[in-house]
Amino acid sequence: VVVLVVVYPRFLGRPLLRLNQRVLALLAGGQPAPLDLGHAATEIRELAASLEAYQAMADQMGRDQWAKAQQVRITAALQRLHDPAALARCFLGELAPLLDLASATFYLRDPGAEHLHLVGSYALADPATVPQRIQFGEGLVGEVARQGQPIQLENPPPRYLAIVSGTGAAPAALVLVLPVGSSEQLLAVIELALLHPLAPHQHHLLTDLLPLLALALEALPPATLHPPQPQMATTTTSTAASS
Repeated sequence: VVVLVVVYPRFLGRPLLRLNQRVLALLAGGQPAPLDLGHAATEIRELAASLEAYQAMADQMGRDQWAKAQQVRITAALQRLHDPAALARCFLGELAPLLDLASATFYLRDPGAEHLHLVGSYALADPATVPQRIQFGEGLVGEVARQGQPIQLENPPPRYLAIVSGTGAAPAALVLVLPVGSSEQLLAVIELALLHPLAPHQHHLLTDLLPLLALALEALPPATLHPPQPQMATTTTSTAASS
């Protein structure tokens, strides 16, 4: 009797109760805390390890399904657009809630040239300070365009793509400057200021979306890829004959 009173609750009863509570929490869709089985029997610890592995697999499947659903939805939205500016606004707007995007710029490469022009932005603190054209090798955007490799800045200077809203301002936690296109042909460069570092599933989503964005850019009419030409002012002079 003494053995049952001492051993059963410690090694079997309480561990089984904790394991049952965890299973019920998972079935309810919750995220229970890590399971501490203490001195549970070996069989119960093995069962708990199997449950942890199943939960990790289920969480990964859920993240994969979420990413696929976002990719399908964003791709469908981009395919309906035939203008670079509209496409840039759509893409950055779709990214904002998924990545906690604070501000961004979207530069399109001029066809056959080594410079880019601004076609879209998101929540810029002062749009007038953002350059409209950037040469390859000029600044971070130009350097990414020249090398074709992304650049990541953690804890950038406070005024670098500052986050501004109606209630205050704050520096970005992470800035990503990313090339869009293939190793043979650069199509665009996007610059993203984020409120916090990306979680793994957010990073994978962004990585998977860039090739889809490149396909959408390649499908645009060639005439729309050229930068807008400045309007030339015209004056009409009329002369009157006098007698």
